[in-house]
Amino acid sequence: MNRALTLLLLVILGISCKPVPDPIVQQFGESTLELPSTFENWSRIELSEPSANAREFADRAYGSRSPIPIVYGTDGISGFAITFESEFESQRRHNEAVRFVRGTQRVSSNESETVSEYDGFFFFETEDPSLMFHMGCHVLFLNVPTTSVSRTSSLRRALQFAERVFELNNLLGTKPLRSFQLDPLSFTPSTEIPIQPGPTRFELELGYIVEDQPTAHVSAQVRWFKAGRGLIVYADSTRVQRGSGNVSFNWEVDLSEGAFSDILVIRAHISHPSVDSQEGITVPTTSLIEPIRYNIARVID
Repeated sequence: MNRALTLLLLVILGISCKPVPDPIVQQFGESTLELPSTFENWSRIELSEPSANAREFADRAYGSRSPIPIVYGTDGISGFAITFESEFESQRRHNEAVRFVRGTQRVSSNESETVSEYDGFFFFETEDPSLMFHMGCHVLFLNVPTTSVSRTSSLRRALQFAERVFELNNLLGTKPLRSFQLDPLSFTPSTEIPIQPGPTRFELELGYIVEDQPTAHVSAQVRWFKAGRGLIVYADSTRVQRGSGNVSFNWEVDLSEGAFSDILVIRAHISHPSVDSQEGITVPTTSLIEPIRYNIARVID
């Protein structure tokens, strides 16, 4: 990226954005973006108009000519935010911008778990780090001056500012919504105690989000691997429409031959036809639930 363009682009700010109503996002408590009034020894400067270069860059990278300028002090943090209609759209535009900029590096979870979860990326213009991430229905692009100590300490300062923004918006330590998302709401039996061999009823309730396809399938399985005897799968699926909601599954499984060494888990995922029909179906990684693992009680004859 051209250094002069970046510097001109980032001479901007003040922020005040109202989320555009979105039925899916609103169910999950979407809120207005807030920024700190001060950070370190800088105060936020209220500017109403972004520069022409900022508009051009935002248009080319994010597909929007409405960046909201962000400036802290004369030689402090600068950048912009953009508001989109939904959280899903902000994630998509953010990913497009990261590909546009090139030369970016992903923020690792060791550097900042929250910024990493929200797809944080950074790059350096000389020694100044630039940080890109999304939150809620917003994308943010920030340039933070170097600490003059090291690139590591300069990046750490940028991440501290980003984490402060997440904290103000009650999102510190959270995970974003994804276009395909699956979350266990309840399940039985409990995993706290081993299951006694015998007839057992398994129940699973899931919350889902499907945003990028008109329809999809939510599938769930009880997988019972009988040690030395092979795998038995009890599977079920249901078709869901774009949007959000809950689905439930239940299975009657005879575990009379269950043994202490068996492996017993519940799994679930969302799938949809691939854009390339030759690829079959797609299973988004964000729709894979953490397997629910059971132990079978040891029976002493």
